[in-house]
Amino acid sequence: WESRTCDTVTSGYGAGLHKANSQLVPRPPPHNPRRFTPRECARLMGFPERFELGTLVGDYVEPGQELNMWFRSRYRMLGNAVCPPIIAA
Repeated sequence: WESRTCDTVTSGYGAGLHKANSQLVPRPPPHNPRRFTPRECARLMGFPERFELGTLVGDYVEPGQELNMWFRSRYRMLGNAVCPPIIAA
């Protein structure tokens, strides 16, 4: 796994499981594979560890949906971002 190349992180990464376009992190049995966390996506994109992903702020959402909205907004933000190492080059 350490020597594999990751696919592009897209803005729909968090919502893409049903479309089969999300890359998953393998885990040993009996655990199922999982999605990359927003922090892991930021690392893949080249953002420094000091980059803050922020907190959930915004319009009213249904109770229990706040965390889901936070994750989706972060995946969208990172998928639409330009990699910092590319800007620095």
